[in-house]
Amino acid sequence: MGDPAQPRRGIGRWIFLGCAGCGGLTLLAAAGCAGFFYFVYKGTEEIAAVGAQYLRQAPEIRAAYGDDVAVARSWMNSRVNLRNDTGTAYFTYDVAGSRNSGRGEVWLSKAGGRWTATGARVSSSNGSSGDTEVGTLPPARPFGED
Repeated sequence: MGDPAQPRRGIGRWIFLGCAGCGGLTLLAAAGCAGFFYFVYKGTEEIAAVGAQYLRQAPEIRAAYGDDVAVARSWMNSRVNLRNDTGTAYFTYDVAGSRNSGRGEVWLSKAGGRWTATGARVSSSNGSSGDTEVGTLPPARPFGED
């Protein structure tokens, strides 16, 4: 049997090790997900830059928001679909100028290896004016259809 002089170890040690192991695995999984999303974000930067430039240079946007329009890409709400040398993309941006600020959406298409913006909409954050639209916007689809 056991040596009576040796102290008994309780189950607390195993509970601690189990919780620490689960916590470590959770942190590792979270870091993996964050890394994946970071690389997806970085991989679409070049495409998103085309949309940002489109918003900055559009005369309709400059007239509504000011000539000093600042455009920053949002971390969320982006979609890129590619098939061979063609594709479509959608990005959202924060738009701010001396006259107004709002949330911008840009639709892009790829043909012949080149991305071009097809249309954009900027919704004013103060709600005083309507949406500013540029180019051709895609037709609206019912909710849930992709």
